[in-house]
Amino acid sequence: MENLSLSDPIWQQVNGAYGVTYDATKALKRLEAAKEGANLSKIWEELWVELHHKGAVGLASYLAVPQLISIAKKKNLTDWNIPALCSTIEQQRVLGETNQRLPSEFNVSYFEALDEMKVMALEVLQNEDSVDLSKTIAMSAVATANGQFQLGKAILQFADEKLLMEFLIQF
Repeated sequence: MENLSLSDPIWQQVNGAYGVTYDATKALKRLEAAKEGANLSKIWEELWVELHHKGAVGLASYLAVPQLISIAKKKNLTDWNIPALCSTIEQQRVLGETNQRLPSEFNVSYFEALDEMKVMALEVLQNEDSVDLSKTIAMSAVATANGQFQLGKAILQFADEKLLMEFLIQF
């Protein structure tokens, strides 16, 4: 099944993490059009803020996952934000008790994107040149895509070196 087109009118009607309408297509189109080496921090900041907030995600968050994976594949992007944000959304879809359910009409493209995220993450893990942060996030993505949501969430938290060190001191 193909991804939902970025020109589909549903994007103007769906809620983001704050429970209000958020059209993710603007940021996704900017990400898609960005040149290699461009400073993408403002785009990522917007997507993180609008698609995930304190465990809350919305339909816009779910619809963005296949788009993010598609953009990553097309542009050969290895930015850690993609698997981190997609994993976070998937974790909260399952673990977030008050988050809306993924409507069944989007299941195929959403879950195919998660499968592709896992493939991409495994490639990062096999690449000797991948940095530690990318490998940690890739491990989280693999766990999450395999249905180990709490483990994936824990691994993602340990991408923060300070938090990891505080944890390890206890053992």
